[in-house]
Amino acid sequence: MEDGLSFRHVTSIVQDDQGFIWIGTRNGLNRYDGYEFQVYDQNKQSGLPSISNNYIHDLGVDKNGNIWIATETGLDRLNPINDAVKSFSTKQAFPHAKDAHSFDEITITQKSKRIFVHTHTKQLLDYFYTTSEYRDGKFVPVILKYQN
Repeated sequence: MEDGLSFRHVTSIVQDDQGFIWIGTRNGLNRYDGYEFQVYDQNKQSGLPSISNNYIHDLGVDKNGNIWIATETGLDRLNPINDAVKSFSTKQAFPHAKDAHSFDEITITQKSKRIFVHTHTKQLLDYFYTTSEYRDGKFVPVILKYQN
């Protein structure tokens, strides 16, 4: 889409502390500064750092101003100050879930700014919601117990 979004289907929108609007689409991450769009994608064609996958599922902003990008095949943490991207695989985030292949959702709590990532895994004919918390530079499985 000429001089605009990288794709018309928007999957997620967040605003960072600097006032930039970050828009996830099925074809990359877009940063809007009020005047123009800057596109981050998997192909490195823009000259910007590459992200794991162009299909963005969800976005979040952490307490340090990093943009967390949940994609079809990986999770990225983008530092918008220096454009540095750190990528994480599903195996890193969900070592306990063999069938995890995408990052479906990011939850960053309001007060404590704890970071949780979620995926769906399939076991036999059922799908399960699997969650890990990013804490102290590593992912920790979140175990939920149900009681009647």
